[in-house]
Amino acid sequence: MRKRPFILILLLLLLLMNMTFSGCWNRREVQQLSIGTGLGIDMINLDGKPQFRLSVLALQTTQPPKSGDTSQMGNPATAGTARVITSQGITIYDAVRNWNLRSSRQLFLGHTWIIVLGNSITPEGLGEVLDFLNRHKDIRFRTLVVAYDGSAQEALQAQPEFETITSLEIQQLILQNGPRVSKTGTVNIFQMTYDLLTPGRELVLPRVQLITPPESLSQSQIGIGNTDKNAPQNKVVLVSGSGVYRDYKRVGCLSANETQGMLFIKNDFQTGIIPLTVFGQNYSILLGKASSKIETEYDQDSLIINVKIKGTGSIQEGGSAINEITPEHIKQYEEALNQAVTRICYEALSRSKELRSDIFGFGDKIHRHNPELWKNISEEWEDIYPGIDVNISCDFSIEHYGPVR
Repeated sequence: MRKRPFILILLLLLLLMNMTFSGCWNRREVQQLSIGTGLGIDMINLDGKPQFRLSVLALQTTQPPKSGDTSQMGNPATAGTARVITSQGITIYDAVRNWNLRSSRQLFLGHTWIIVLGNSITPEGLGEVLDFLNRHKDIRFRTLVVAYDGSAQEALQAQPEFETITSLEIQQLILQNGPRVSKTGTVNIFQMTYDLLTPGRELVLPRVQLITPPESLSQSQIGIGNTDKNAPQNKVVLVSGSGVYRDYKRVGCLSANETQGMLFIKNDFQTGIIPLTVFGQNYSILLGKASSKIETEYDQDSLIINVKIKGTGSIQEGGSAINEITPEHIKQYEEALNQAVTRICYEALSRSKELRSDIFGFGDKIHRHNPELWKNISEEWEDIYPGIDVNISCDFSIEHYGPVR
């Protein structure tokens, strides 16, 4: 008898606990989803009004079996690849919802690997893109962002050469090959947001290009119905250089070498080859992780920025004969290496001044170390930046030089 109140209270607690369980009222089954792996954003004029065009490289998870044939259902060999589907809207989210005007499945962007910004994005449009990417609950901050000179739709329609889909190909080109050559940067949504919202910094995105493969038997040209060589379906992806922005507007681009110089100055260089010509012979110097330090000097008359870069390298290829490198000549190789890196950095600096875009974050450095000075010059920084004095010095040493004489 004494246990009955305890049992009743326990049952009552169990009933109350069941009321707190939310269940799966908003579940999304995978067979009802269209998984987007790549997202392209362009701006177009429709009926005289600007609109967003959303191009989604959607993964085709399964391929419907032939009529009456159920033996291949669930077989990985029948899985499709991906296709580009577009939708339009006054806003980006409007275009996302208009996706279901063409698709019977709900669009899921939680597995988006790459976001391509077309050249038609206006400053106001880029602001809307930034707001959308930061608000959307599915898109991850580590998703990579790239720039394309034409329509983002074209970039996603290119054929992959090594991966199964184009979005994965672009992602791996940046994550795997980029750090090996250091001729393109790595920018995700978080870094893009930081660059656009931080005073004294400008946005620089990896630049995607489409090229016609010179090899006659390229995989991209096999099994494609479109015979037009200039069609995006017959081109492959090349990630090289950078797209440069100023005040949310695309103003130009950096070449591969200029991008490498930018990475040196920004302390983002990881590893890469620097070709040299010493004593009439060509050499390849492999640089490891290089480090840079930026210091500012200011007096009443001028603003000076000093950039100091240092690192180590090794000779991977040298001359036309083995054992021609002598230890007493190593200093000359190091001097030639320092001159080459300094030249690359000044090329990047010159190009950024030409575009009037502080891609190195010098203004951010001033803002952090001398807020009072930045307060006085921030409004005119776009005009001041091209005229500032920047001194670049390099100190690289060659640690491994292979066979010597």
